Amino acid sequence: MSVYLTPDSVKIARIGGETLTIKQKIVPDSARATKYVASYVQQGQPMKPCAPLSGTGKAKGVTVHNTGDITVAADTTPAEQYARATWPNQNMGGVMVHFYVWHDDIWQLLDETERGWHATDGTSRRSSQRSGETIGGNLDTIAIEAIGADAETEATAAKLTAYLLREHGLSPDTDVYNHNYFYSAKYCPVYILPRWSAFVAAVQSYHSAGAENVSTGDRELIPGDIVAFLGGNVYASSTAPAAAGKRGSSSCRVTHVAEKMKHPYHLVSVDGGGVYGWVDASSVSAEGTPPGEIAVGSTVRITGSKYATGQSIAPYAKNITHTVAQINGGRALLGFPDGIRSWVYLTDLKLA
Repeated sequence: MSVYLTPDSVKIARIGGETLTIKQKIVPDSARATKYVASYVQQGQPMKPCAPLSGTGKAKGVTVHNTGDITVAADTTPAEQYARATWPNQNMGGVMVHFYVWHDDIWQLLDETERGWHATDGTSRRSSQRSGETIGGNLDTIAIEAIGADAETEATAAKLTAYLLREHGLSPDTDVYNHNYFYSAKYCPVYILPRWSAFVAAVQSYHSAGAENVSTGDRELIPGDIVAFLGGNVYASSTAPAAAGKRGSSSCRVTHVAEKMKHPYHLVSVDGGGVYGWVDASSVSAEGTPPGEIAVGSTVRITGSKYATGQSIAPYAKNITHTVAQINGGRALLGFPDGIRSWVYLTDLKLA
């Protein structure tokens, strides 16, 4: 039996013409320290904060870190070993980050909506890079730990940062942070910080290139699009967990797109038919995509209950109007005048 971690699921992400394979091994809420780990993680205490980012699960930024490279066995990587050292081995002194990156290997330990322990800032907030706002590294940001002084690792970290910014409706101009920003006594990310401007420029480049799409007919689909499921078979793939499938026409939302896979679309029913899983292009029709009445600049109201990132929508946000700042596939970024800067599915909006 292998002593190494086995991912519970594998997520395929596309950004700026590149593919990211994210191995997910989320530390469970029930995880408890079996020994003294840190002053805030003593025996019997939770191994992670068990609290949502920003109080609602909405990320306000991405924080980049560096840790030293390590020598590992030939059949694993430093990213897996750091992930395993965090949990279940409990040897990281209470550090709990969302992602470890080494070369092109990515391991995810925390859901993107939950807090970590990584920025040395406790529960405090300071001025953010957005004028008039505040931010806390632990409280509000997703953490990426890049391992070692390696060009490939740095490039993967830039791609992952750009992908997360797009997923959470954030900007590469204002929402990329380093550990040093939150704790000036810590020169981190130690290898990237001397080239910080170049790193951010790489993030901006990947972000501007956008998420690449898989086409079906003459229509390109991205996560968030609403489509018709035509009743084909549902398949498991080598890069995704198996999912029970159903037949029959249904309206579905595309949750993930894995380009160059035989079954590239992961669908979730939006009409009560259940979760479908991964399907091939012949099983999908773009006929269910919302009509284009809503455009950038439209004034809208929210009718749904969840943001596109999965968090619940607060009642106040449904009681006011919003201006559409961007549209990406089946999602709209709601911006000023109310400024919630959150992605909402077009099907969960109506013109005001």
